Amino acid sequence: PIIWIFLIYLFGILAWGYLFNWRQTPINYHDWAEINLPRVQVVKEALLNQVLPLHVNDTSMLHHLTDRFLTLPDIITTPQMVLLWFMDADTFLLTDLLLHYSIATLGLFFFKRKFNWSIFTFVVLFFLFNFNGYIIAHYLVGHATWAGYFLFPWFFLFVFEFVESQPNWRWVTKVAFLCFYMVLAGSQHHFTWLLLFLGFLGLAEWRKLKWIAAAIFSAGFLSAFRLLPPILIIENVKDRLNFSFLTGYQSLAELISALVNIKKPDDYIFFVSSHPLGYWEFNYFIGILGFFFLCIFGIFFWLRNEQNDQRFHVLFFPFFMTLFMSIGLIYGETLYHLPVFRSERVISRMVSIPITMLMFVAAIFFDKWFQQKTIKMRWLFGAGLILLVNDLREHMRVWNIQNIVPEFAQVELQFAKIMLNNHPDPTYFQILLLGLLLTILTALTLTLLVLRTRKVR
Repeated sequence: PIIWIFLIYLFGILAWGYLFNWRQTPINYHDWAEINLPRVQVVKEALLNQVLPLHVNDTSMLHHLTDRFLTLPDIITTPQMVLLWFMDADTFLLTDLLLHYSIATLGLFFFKRKFNWSIFTFVVLFFLFNFNGYIIAHYLVGHATWAGYFLFPWFFLFVFEFVESQPNWRWVTKVAFLCFYMVLAGSQHHFTWLLLFLGFLGLAEWRKLKWIAAAIFSAGFLSAFRLLPPILIIENVKDRLNFSFLTGYQSLAELISALVNIKKPDDYIFFVSSHPLGYWEFNYFIGILGFFFLCIFGIFFWLRNEQNDQRFHVLFFPFFMTLFMSIGLIYGETLYHLPVFRSERVISRMVSIPITMLMFVAAIFFDKWFQQKTIKMRWLFGAGLILLVNDLREHMRVWNIQNIVPEFAQVELQFAKIMLNNHPDPTYFQILLLGLLLTILTALTLTLLVLRTRKVR
């Protein structure tokens, strides 16, 4: 199985190479060029000059909100950015994508080992998770901060651990550091969704609520270095109309359509506000076979087996609530009015949480069912897997970079000019130092609590 998994992993690298046309097509368009490439270049300039990236000359990369670079919570500040010493910004971003894809595959492997899945179940989940329309569409339009998506397998490993056993400070620490890394990866959106999921899980499993609360607060304080500076721009965001809430999926039927229909990158959806949103905000293609896989094994088997297997019944409430919040204006009329959740303008993006969880639940129940079948039935499902992969391949053909680029204006990137403009800014510096202090103190506290837990054992 290890050899097969490694070969499938290599196949996935080739698939991402195909999607980006083997680097032959420049990523100088939309959010690649307007946001993420300039931001990464700022960090590169700071590394080469051995200074901190505090202020920038061109504020367009920060949505013209401020010149304080670290006040936006979706700035990438991961440790691997040291690679920028000898990499171009675009090379780094694509390398970073493959790094997080590798982390996701490792997480899927740990899932396989935990539940003793067959290689067939692993392969089905591998393709559904890594090559669905959601992650492909977001990355192809330049959402490099979607690296947090690739950490979902690890998050749900911790969720299943929470459901199946009694959590402790070791569990809290694992969740907190995972969420902290998500924030460093610029995945503040994913961080918010996961904490919301944990909140709903705590309401469902109220006997363990104190551990959920500990994980949420620990994740917040551990991430203070990156989450505290944004308070300096809250008023600026409130005053900008283009930061107002837009929508989620307009209906459940629209979500189902996104799961089973391939739509082209030039499809735009217009809402009541007449604000157009590209279909990359709604694309979640997994094909008709993938859809039936989720419905039959993820929903029908899950509900049918509740009486025999009580482990996962508490997950239905957080699953339903995050799905519910992703549709229509429900989120915009409720949680959006709270300061912590105002960053989520296009809440259709959050549907990745319940869909991913459903993938794992479906894989668990499918494998139990599949391993009881005859060889002939397994060959039949093997043919179905080929058809599933073919559907996903067709989607990749439609959404590869060569079809994406014509939809956007090409931006001439001029990184030769100086991008940093550090200057005295006492309030900003104090907030950064306070956030750093809170991060360090939280990390030390969690470490001590974990060591104490081990001693008690």
